[in-house]
Amino acid sequence: MLNRLYLYIRAHRGAAISFFAAWLLIALYAVTQLRFEEDITKVLPQSDKANLTAKVFKQLNFADKISVIVSRESQGDLLAMQSLADKFYQSVQDSLTNYIAGVQGIVDEESIDQTWQFVYDHLPLFLEEPDYQYLSARLPVDSLTAMVETHYKTMLSPTGMVAQNFLRTDPFGLTFRGLQKLQKLNLSNDFKITNTYLTTADEQHLLFFLNLHYGLNDAQHNQLLVERLDLLQDQLNAQFAGRAHIDCFGAPFVSVSNAQQIKTDILTTVLLSLSALYLLLVFFYRSTYLPLIAFIPSVFGVLTALATLYLLKGTISAISISLGAVLLGVTIDYSLHILTHYKCTQDTAQLYKAVTAPILLSSSTTAISFLCLLFVHSDVMRDLGLFASVGIMVSALLSLVCVPHFYRVNRTLQVRKTLLDRVGAYSFHKNRWVVGACLLLIGASFFTFQNVRFDSDISHANYLNPRYQKGQQLLESLTDSHYASLYATAYGNSQEEALERNYALYQQLQHYKATDTIKQFSSVAAIVLPQAEQHRRIVRWQQFWSLESQEALRKHLLAAGNALGFKESTYSPFFQHLQHGFQPIPLTTYAELSAIPLSDFITEKDGFYTIANLVKLPAEQRNAFIASVERNTPTVVIDRKQLSETFLGKLKDDILLLVNYSSVAIFLILLLFFRRIELVLLTLIPIGVTGIVTAGLMSFFGIEFNVFSMIVCTLVLGHSVDFSIFMTCALQKEYTTGHNELPVYKVSVLLASITTFLAIGTLIFAKHPALQSIASVSLIGIFTALVITFVFYPSLFRWFIFRRPQRGSSPISLHLLIASLLSIFYYGLMSLLLSYVAWLWLKVFPKSTPLFRRGTNFLGISALYTRFSVSKQIENPENNTLSTPCIVIANHSSWLDNLSMGMFSTKLTYMVNQWVYRSPIFGRLLRAIGYLPAADGIEKTLPLVRQQLEQGFSVVVFPEGKRSETNQIHRFHQGAFYLAQQCGVPLLPVYLHGTSEVLPKNDFVIYSGSITLQVGTPILPTDLRWGSSPRERAKNIGAHFRTHFADLRRRLEGVDYLKQKLFLNYLYKTNEVVHAVKTDYLLNREKYYELSQSLPSKARILRYATDVNDYGQLDFLLLLTYPERSLTTVLPDPEKRAIAQQSYLTRIRSLRYLSDPPEEETFDVILPLL
Repeated sequence: MLNRLYLYIRAHRGAAISFFAAWLLIALYAVTQLRFEEDITKVLPQSDKANLTAKVFKQLNFADKISVIVSRESQGDLLAMQSLADKFYQSVQDSLTNYIAGVQGIVDEESIDQTWQFVYDHLPLFLEEPDYQYLSARLPVDSLTAMVETHYKTMLSPTGMVAQNFLRTDPFGLTFRGLQKLQKLNLSNDFKITNTYLTTADEQHLLFFLNLHYGLNDAQHNQLLVERLDLLQDQLNAQFAGRAHIDCFGAPFVSVSNAQQIKTDILTTVLLSLSALYLLLVFFYRSTYLPLIAFIPSVFGVLTALATLYLLKGTISAISISLGAVLLGVTIDYSLHILTHYKCTQDTAQLYKAVTAPILLSSSTTAISFLCLLFVHSDVMRDLGLFASVGIMVSALLSLVCVPHFYRVNRTLQVRKTLLDRVGAYSFHKNRWVVGACLLLIGASFFTFQNVRFDSDISHANYLNPRYQKGQQLLESLTDSHYASLYATAYGNSQEEALERNYALYQQLQHYKATDTIKQFSSVAAIVLPQAEQHRRIVRWQQFWSLESQEALRKHLLAAGNALGFKESTYSPFFQHLQHGFQPIPLTTYAELSAIPLSDFITEKDGFYTIANLVKLPAEQRNAFIASVERNTPTVVIDRKQLSETFLGKLKDDILLLVNYSSVAIFLILLLFFRRIELVLLTLIPIGVTGIVTAGLMSFFGIEFNVFSMIVCTLVLGHSVDFSIFMTCALQKEYTTGHNELPVYKVSVLLASITTFLAIGTLIFAKHPALQSIASVSLIGIFTALVITFVFYPSLFRWFIFRRPQRGSSPISLHLLIASLLSIFYYGLMSLLLSYVAWLWLKVFPKSTPLFRRGTNFLGISALYTRFSVSKQIENPENNTLSTPCIVIANHSSWLDNLSMGMFSTKLTYMVNQWVYRSPIFGRLLRAIGYLPAADGIEKTLPLVRQQLEQGFSVVVFPEGKRSETNQIHRFHQGAFYLAQQCGVPLLPVYLHGTSEVLPKNDFVIYSGSITLQVGTPILPTDLRWGSSPRERAKNIGAHFRTHFADLRRRLEGVDYLKQKLFLNYLYKTNEVVHAVKTDYLLNREKYYELSQSLPSKARILRYATDVNDYGQLDFLLLLTYPERSLTTVLPDPEKRAIAQQSYLTRIRSLRYLSDPPEEETFDVILPLL
């Protein structure tokens, strides 16, 4: 079909060009309308818990800051530090207001006064029960008197003018107790406020923070901000050299450093590698423009995938685009496969026949694997799955449709071999040293692959240049403690709900601190109260300051003040404040308190509120704390340092789940294509081995998995699947036709590997950890896939598929193999057990021999019945029960003959050859129950035979003396007839049919079929019709036996007797051949059967074959059960002749295939075209 499409496009080039141009324009328009989503939390797996955690994490503002650290140098002092900070602050205010939303950590006097006034104005809200206990202790008369005396002394001091206002309005200092609640926001006593700046206790460092105007995902503005700050730092550090130094660090510096290093690495490695790739392709294809063709389908695939996302969603994650860039290494391979094969075939019909199936199969498996990402609970992964699957399928289809049109036939290329051609032609799988090293690597990997670890700390994938590293280290040295930091975050769908939950969390945190579960915590819950708690505290205030208590206090204060000369109005402001009607205040009123950075703790987006509480605790108590606090309160706990353990752990689980989904999908697609589970399993084995060896090598080299390398494993998986599929197709074609097409396929696989090595592998020299991780895993994975594909897989495929036909045995299915091994294992194990039991038992109870004879007979019959697909039948027209002992003679062509005889009677003793008699498995048993050794000779065996006959047992002798390799009956030896004559007992012929087909000689496979045992008429010793001597009787009875057996065969071997055998002969051939053989058989089976029956069993036959669906199936039917026939078939079609010659029958029968009739040869039968 594709070749017809190729010819159609070639005939209508103008219409085709117009179609693809319109396609390209539409795709480009859709891409320009597509919106890119830069939200990094979209990569996080989604679930009820994960959605909530991601939602909370997005609203945390602790990361949206830049820390500014001013450090004292050898010649500087605190004044120099503050001067540098002032200049920096002023520069920020003058030129960076578009980027900086505000500055925190600089506290001026106005802010202090405002804070004091705010607490005073809302004093009841800042008082708790310990504060009222403090008040109660100060209300007795002697305490009030002492307090007034203290106030009197303070007013007389130099600070009295300032202090008297505070003493008159708040004589008990309740406002200052309220201000102490603000300390709940502090986590450390290592800092203090010095001249409006936050400094370390030793005044060596000064610290403040810049709030960002733009979000962390706004890469453009953050890069401009970082550049401006770097320039400002350089200028100030030069100005204050030797006295003070300023450093800045924050999330924008990390993102900008990553972006800059990635750009640098790409420019220095990827561009170089692409240049090398282009030169390699030019060298290989001997063309300067041909390598560019390989990129055309990939470009169309990417643009079409983006347009599809625009139509379905309108957006795509930028992370998906960056991760999807690795698809170039997969999609370009399809074009390279086509170009490589076309370079050798230069004929589109042969080209499409060679590459269509593997390309469509490999692309569909890879696309389905990416589509499985739709089941992962991550928006980014879903985008990537849709983007990659559409891009891969479009690229693969367009590679098949378009690439052949750009290729210019050049006949000289056929004789010009490159190094890649020579490497592809080398049979690595035939080099014992290479195969041995490969097996050693695989074996070692099975012991080490489980040791590879997963790095769940995504920060290890960040890159920081030395300048920013210094700022990070300085910040960590100032703020780091020996405790882990967690964010316990309350949330709610309303402001009040979030405040109530946060207050409950605050109470729980207080309990944890009291019990030393946590060391410290910072919370606004002590200040920003829910309405209910505010109302409760106001009521408590009013209850405490009742009219009676106010009047009593007024009386005592006036008395104490009069004694010291105070005016009556001295404490009037305080009593007026007691009369104030306090009311609950909203969050907007709290926000007026500039000294408290509420925006750091309380955030809102789309009606969803979060309130963060920073907790410090020992690392060993982290898990217990998280479990407890989330169980007792509606709280989300976020550990910024170990956030990946929560989210990336889930993502890792989802990726592992993806592997399961992908494996099932790949298995089903391969099964649909190959239609044989054996070929599917063989194709999957190198993929699994590649994964194990890759992990083993990573463990050996100390490389850990991370989120980036796990995602890039999709590339390794894609390449491994593609390599395995292409090699399976090549080996299957070789198995079908006998033509070695491995070199061409290996060259295309090798070229695909090299392109990936050059495109991605050079990133190993990058400085960015994420790129190094991607490159290292890609290099190891693709190198492993290449080695397994070139060395291990051909050997594996040949062992399981090629080996039996090359040795003259029928191909077998997995079902036959497993069923046969189970039957053999059952019989062997039970025989071994029965042998030792019988040997021991008969030593003690020698008269129990009949019991074990029946047991042995039952074991043989049960082994036969373990193969349900083998039908068993006994024909005993005279109903002979062996009531009279006799010598039983039977044809012998299979190991199953002895077991089949057990279906007839249990009163049988067998003469067996030496290896059976001395078998380590069942020899001991056979000797114990009286079986006779044929190797001892007739004279020595005669007394034993007489003994068995006297005991009522008949003796089974196979007069041919050996097993026949076919159902052909050989000459009878006279031993059995001599024994019958000497013992004076009858001869009983037994005809065994079907055993030679069910279990042929020199095979272990028990095939499906039918076993028929026919009991003949006894021949008395006195019946002289057969002769008087053993020699005469052997000859005459043997001839009669063969004639009767031939009649039995004609009756039992019907039209479909060899059907399963015939289909097994073409097992694992290409689907086209298998379908043709089955179709032809169903149409002509009656004709083939009649022809086979009409031919003599021994003849030289010449057959002229038809070119229509003739792959030698008739030859198989004519020869398999008639080994004395010699057949020469004239088959002009070279492909069909090559396929027919691959039959295993050519190795065990006289069968040859010719293109022309032989000259000067005579034949008994000539079969014309049917």
